[in-house]
Amino acid sequence: MCWTIRRRPLRFWRQTVTLEFRNQPKGSLIIVKKDAVTGKPLKGVTFKVTTSSGEFVPDAEGQISSNGLYYTDENGQIVLSGLAPDTYVITETASISGYVLDSTPQTVVVNTNDTQTLTFTNTPIGNDFLTIMSEAAARSSRWMPTAESVSRAFGLKSQR
Repeated sequence: MCWTIRRRPLRFWRQTVTLEFRNQPKGSLIIVKKDAVTGKPLKGVTFKVTTSSGEFVPDAEGQISSNGLYYTDENGQIVLSGLAPDTYVITETASISGYVLDSTPQTVVVNTNDTQTLTFTNTPIGNDFLTIMSEAAARSSRWMPTAESVSRAFGLKSQR
């Protein structure tokens, strides 16, 4: 939408009318992507950003159509500023080589003059054993890995 600013007063039915235009403050969203084991930032991961009604979120306050797709930078971040107050849904759509895709969406509410940060983590492929160990350890402090759990974690077949 484009506005033309007039330098002289606007006359409306022979009356002078003063119009005042105010910009509505907007919010920001930072999406962070990290390695689940080392915590290092992951560059090149693709995310889809939509409103809660399913509309794609354009870049540069609507000036550039990105079809709602964004890519993490060298710091593992996507920074979206100038967002209208709304509820946003962020979904990872493509991971980088060597990592498991986490397609679980996260939802966040962005208000005026507000910056929200969402952090996503990716598990490196081949780290299933560490995942099984940490989940089991969380359930019981006396849990020890068995030959079966190790075989299953690494996709090995039984020698029986």
